[in-house]
Amino acid sequence: MVALKELFVLLVLSYQIVFLKFVIGGPTKELVVLDHKINDVQKDLLLRSWIQSSERQQLRRAKRQARYPKRKLKFDLPYYPLYPIDLPVCKDAERESNRGLCKSWAKSGFCLSSKNIMKKYCSKECKYCKPYSPPGCTLSKHGCCWTNFPAQGHNGHGCPRCMDAYTRLCRLFTLPDFNYCSKPGKEGRFVRYNCFQSCGWCDK
Repeated sequence: MVALKELFVLLVLSYQIVFLKFVIGGPTKELVVLDHKINDVQKDLLLRSWIQSSERQQLRRAKRQARYPKRKLKFDLPYYPLYPIDLPVCKDAERESNRGLCKSWAKSGFCLSSKNIMKKYCSKECKYCKPYSPPGCTLSKHGCCWTNFPAQGHNGHGCPRCMDAYTRLCRLFTLPDFNYCSKPGKEGRFVRYNCFQSCGWCDK
C-alpha cells in the first residue's frame, strides 16, 4: 500500500489551504507555498503507486515466464547499470569509517581472518572492491546498443527501440522542477529505467 504518512500530510495541507482561503479570502505567499507542497506530495504518492503497480506486473511476468519457459520475452532489460549515477561505489560503512574502526581492524589483520564481516563494513579499507569493468559489447564487432547489449549490425542494427515505457508519467517526473532522472535511490532509479527517452539516454 502507498505510505499512509504521505496521505495524512496531504490531507493536513489541503485542510490548511481551505482554512487560509476562508480566513484570508485570497491568494497569498503562504498559500502558494502550501500549493507547491501539496503538488510535491501528490506526485510522490503517484510515483510510489506507479512503482508498486510495476512491481506487481514484473512479478506476474516472472510467473508466466516460469510457467512457459520457451516463450520469449518481448523486451530484455538493459544491462545494469546504464547510468553513471548507478555505478557501484566502493566505500566503508559510515559509522565504522568515522570512528576509525576500519583502519584499526585492517591493521590487526581482520581483512584476512574475518572476510565476511570486513566485506560488509570495510570493503574499501580492505581493498575488496573490484574496478568496474565496461560491458562486453564494447569489444564486439558492431559495438553496443543503447541497452549495452551487442548490436547485430552497423548503425545499431538489431537494437530495440529506445523509448519511454510510460509516456505521460515520464513527462511528469522529468519536468525541470521535478526531475527524478538524476536522483539517487529507488524512486530515481525506477524513473531512469522506465523513462530512457525523457531522461536523455536515447540521445547518447
